Amino acid sequence: LFRTQVAGVLAWMTENTALAAGIVGALLAVYVLVKAWQRWRLTRFVAASRITVDELGSMLDGEEPPHLVDVGSKLAHDHRPRIPGAVLLDLEEIDTRAHEFPSDRDIVLYCACPNEESARRAAQILHARGFKRARPLAGGLDAWIAGIVSSKGNYAPDAVSFLTDLLSQSESQWPVTGLVRQA
Repeated sequence: LFRTQVAGVLAWMTENTALAAGIVGALLAVYVLVKAWQRWRLTRFVAASRITVDELGSMLDGEEPPHLVDVGSKLAHDHRPRIPGAVLLDLEEIDTRAHEFPSDRDIVLYCACPNEESARRAAQILHARGFKRARPLAGGLDAWIAGIVSSKGNYAPDAVSFLTDLLSQSESQWPVTGLVRQA
């Protein structure tokens, strides 16, 4: 159908190789710059939308608690405590199971990795799928545990002894409850 046109373009490119290479290179550079700008905007948005431990605690105490997601590998889930009620998902599962997330309430994602990288990436995936209320927990699981022993928080009254017991147990015995904010 376009045989003559393709032949004409290829003939022109053969005669004007340097110009054709410049045009293709410029188009590729524009594409890369647009994609980098889109990624920067999304990363900036997700970083700005992080939720603090105190905000999460207030939300958990509210009438409509957020949908909690612990983002990490199966191995990590088996060997660390977690916030009660959290759905345990691998980062690779976020996109394929996004249809299971509620669209009418907040989604809070957390992990135990440095700079909450997995939670931020999961939030980016969900934002790209239209879940604008997906937010990573600032500081991740470490911040949540630190909030339990914080004198500012209104957390479990016996938090220090709970954490001492928790740390003295072998990792395979870590409880799945106990990291709950008290009203």
